[in-house]
Amino acid sequence: MNEIKDKQLNCIHSHVSYYNCKFSLALGKCRIEKTHFHNCTFQTDVVFEYPRNCKFIKCCFDGKLGFDLSFIPWSEILPYIFDLHSVTDLNLMANGMKELPSEIKKLKMLERLSLYCNQLDSLPEEIWDLKNLRFLNLSLNQLEYLPEEITKLSHLTQLFISRNRLTSISKKIKLPMLKTLNLHINNLSKFPTAFLESPLTELDISQNKLISIPEEVEKFKNLTLFNLCSNKLKTLPKKIQSLTNLKHLLLLENSINISERTWITDSLPNCKVVF
Repeated sequence: MNEIKDKQLNCIHSHVSYYNCKFSLALGKCRIEKTHFHNCTFQTDVVFEYPRNCKFIKCCFDGKLGFDLSFIPWSEILPYIFDLHSVTDLNLMANGMKELPSEIKKLKMLERLSLYCNQLDSLPEEIWDLKNLRFLNLSLNQLEYLPEEITKLSHLTQLFISRNRLTSISKKIKLPMLKTLNLHINNLSKFPTAFLESPLTELDISQNKLISIPEEVEKFKNLTLFNLCSNKLKTLPKKIQSLTNLKHLLLLENSINISERTWITDSLPNCKVVF
């Protein structure tokens, strides 16, 4: 393995050991393997894609640090990831993961976490220690409920839980900064009123089993996209006309008759309604 020492660099190569180097990377993403870093400083944001057989020993990260480990078998993911406490972005998509390790709690700086397309049927308590999380993707797993402890992630702005097995959502859940919520393809028969106090701008609750929408929907003053496709709705509440910021209302594959469609469309003159 080649060695490079005491250099100021703007790129990274595989099969190299770097000692006391400083990196100001022109490209924010790096795909490397068999690369070792000793006492190195990364002066700009960096995302390492599919790093294999790499080591980070006493390194400093001045910018944001991300790892894209998607599609890597869980057995091949190196445990050192959880010892890099500066990680802000972690993509663990499609790893065949059945259980998220408790070591996740070490990543206190984490802002974005994707667990998309795994085999999770529960979440460890330690995930609720990630107080800086802004983005959480739990879609395409096997979750049957959303723990009330998610309320501890008070800075969450984007939450994706599509393609799970949710049948209901506790009213005790409160996410005061949530703007995007995706509940597409679950088994919800009742509208999740827990999120009525969230400043949502986008809500996708399509392909569930909803038979009605509550009048309290008027609280979604910031909502611009409302996807209710493929439910069992026959009408909408009169208060839907209070959503003056709504730009797109999707109602495909429901049971709404022509007269109902007419008043809904007339009530929202600045919104594109799709039946």
